[in-house]
Amino acid sequence: MTTIHSLPLSHGLGVTASSAAQAQSSRRCPLRLALSLVTLATLGCGSTTPLPSEGQADMANPMMMNTDMASGFSWLGTWLATVSYTSFCTFGGVGSGNRTNQSHSNALVIQNDGSGGLTASLMPDYSLTGVALSTGIRLAGKYPVRDFQGTTAGTFVANQNNVTLTINTLTNSNQVSGTISGSFKTTYTCQLENGTIQMQR
Repeated sequence: MTTIHSLPLSHGLGVTASSAAQAQSSRRCPLRLALSLVTLATLGCGSTTPLPSEGQADMANPMMMNTDMASGFSWLGTWLATVSYTSFCTFGGVGSGNRTNQSHSNALVIQNDGSGGLTASLMPDYSLTGVALSTGIRLAGKYPVRDFQGTTAGTFVANQNNVTLTINTLTNSNQVSGTISGSFKTTYTCQLENGTIQMQR
């Protein structure tokens, strides 16, 4: 009697019957056994392709980070951060305002802060602080965003450059993405709209 080995349920096949049960099933419904054999032959009986383990991402299918991903993922290092957003700016916070799409890349260095948190720095003197969360990381501080005329926000007053990076999507160990949001001032008072960030190292 031929024994048909079980396949993992994680593959969604549901072929778990013992050889005796398969034999009994085949007597009741020969077609079912035949179809099962065809399915096993098609998949390659005796060999399976392992699924991504918990905490890993399929390279071709970005996925939201879960707790295991965040706890086991190393954020440290130098990243090339590319941001895209719309700057909505008004003069003194009044008037109809102006909107312009902006996109630029900067080197972002993430390090431990020595007390369980993270720091991120950009040249020449922009910096953010934050922590790793169960859904990724969130960093808040100063970032070289630009107003509708292309003027870069300064760092001289903290509350005039208040930007948040929320990184919550993992493509692979060297490519992550998320959102950029916040407000800043140049000659104008500006808000970031529809902001995204792509990071790779």
